[in-house]
Amino acid sequence: MAMNTKQRKSKRQQLIVRDGSCCCWCKKTLASTELTIEHMKPKSMGGKNDLENLRLACRQCNRGRGNNPVPPGYYPSWEDIFSIFPVLCQQKRQNS
Repeated sequence: MAMNTKQRKSKRQQLIVRDGSCCCWCKKTLASTELTIEHMKPKSMGGKNDLENLRLACRQCNRGRGNNPVPPGYYPSWEDIFSIFPVLCQQKRQNS
């Protein structure tokens, strides 16, 4: 189910409190209006709108990623491996 504007704004604020105002992929710090809500497991693949599946991303990284696990040309840091990728692995196991 798609989020309405009020839900999207609320989720974005919750994500900013949790993760800060930066893109989860390229780490650019942006204004809240410039951050998009990124579904770690894409909605087209059954991803949900719960906070565990959501991160903040700049438009370029979010659009470039599409249904891929990471955006093109992205090389994860150790921090990313320990914080973002377990979410993807857990979701993969749930769907197997």
